[in-house]
Amino acid sequence: MRMILIIAAALCAGAPAAGEDGDPAGAVVFTGNAHWPPYQFINDEGKPDGFSVDLARALFRQMEVAGEIRLLPGWAEAQDEVGAGRAAAVVGFEATPWREDAFDFSRPIATIRCVIAVGTAERGIHSLPDLYGTSVAAVSDSPAYAAYAEDPRLNVVPVRGELEGLRRLVANEVKGFIGDELSIRYAVERNRIEGVRIVGRPLWEMDYVIGARAGAAEFLGRVNDGLAAIERRGEIDALMTKWFGAEIRVEVLPPWVKWAAGVGIAFIALVGTAFIIMLVFNERLQAEVKGRTLALEQANEELRASASRYRSLVEQIPAVTYIAAADEASTTLYVSPQIEALIGFTREEYQADPDIWRKRLHPADAERVLREVAASRAGGRPFASEYRMIARDGSIVRVRDEARFLRGPDGRPVCLQGVMHTISERREADGPPPAVEADGGR
Repeated sequence: MRMILIIAAALCAGAPAAGEDGDPAGAVVFTGNAHWPPYQFINDEGKPDGFSVDLARALFRQMEVAGEIRLLPGWAEAQDEVGAGRAAAVVGFEATPWREDAFDFSRPIATIRCVIAVGTAERGIHSLPDLYGTSVAAVSDSPAYAAYAEDPRLNVVPVRGELEGLRRLVANEVKGFIGDELSIRYAVERNRIEGVRIVGRPLWEMDYVIGARAGAAEFLGRVNDGLAAIERRGEIDALMTKWFGAEIRVEVLPPWVKWAAGVGIAFIALVGTAFIIMLVFNERLQAEVKGRTLALEQANEELRASASRYRSLVEQIPAVTYIAAADEASTTLYVSPQIEALIGFTREEYQADPDIWRKRLHPADAERVLREVAASRAGGRPFASEYRMIARDGSIVRVRDEARFLRGPDGRPVCLQGVMHTISERREADGPPPAVEADGGR
């Protein structure tokens, strides 16, 4: 027995010592949130359960260490447990920027997608701006709540978990619920909640990771080696299937975009006159029909594959491509990753603020550019303009912007698709750029 204990102690050399994590038996302690099914929760028998718990147990076996899982009432308590040295790591959470100072993150295990859930009777909600001025629910200590609680355009109602938020949604106490897609789907299926659907594109995507106490490099290295080993054996895929199902279908497109998904345009002017237009239409899909036919399912899969191929192509060109709503503020719906090189904001940051394009217009150019956009929208003409934007670091970036309004069957504009690229290198004077008259102005 003594020899066994000596071997176990040697295997745990990279993990926090028994005295450090407060466990008298010397077990490696993982902690987490007891209210996040199906990732981690307390089951009907009063025991830790879920994807994260099963993953931690597989990791303990691979690392050949004694392990214990303690799920606490919320994220704040779990994170404090690690910070105080009573636990070695959080069993699984989103790798958010505000956790980077206190934690070192493992290799990515899965992807967390933040989405919007609404009632099936809600016909006019397809994206976050559609919820402005209404009440929405979000789990109180989740990244979704942290991101939107201070947004004056939303009244964010804190809830304990996905189940409470969805029940408030069904009871029409809130107009939407913002949270993790897989947790929402699990709560709907497990509790047989009717009248809920997911709309729009994910608001963001984050890596799902194990969070070790900052500075525990050796221990985190062993965790990553263990994760790599169980992934090679297919154990992570098996756990994903067990807890989340073999296939997840996501309705990422609002109704007015479904028939036009896969449509896009890209314009390259940095090196000359290369030009790509993508314009593919598909029939409007009936998202509310309960019994979808096989033909509709196949069409939806082909639609998503087509959109993915075009997006992959667009995001490799040396220019910023975008899709904006056909409203007065030209609300941003999509922007390619090249926006970061242009004005210093990541795609995620840019898309999280629908009004960021208008906010970043140079004050001296803003009125003119917005007037040009309105004229193009009203006259059905292409938009082309040169103007200045204020980059994240305060510098001035001159851009050339060309786009076209995409119109629906009734002739009304539904969105603006276009491309921006810098012309700063072509202009040394600091005077305002001229409006472009050739394509009707913006």
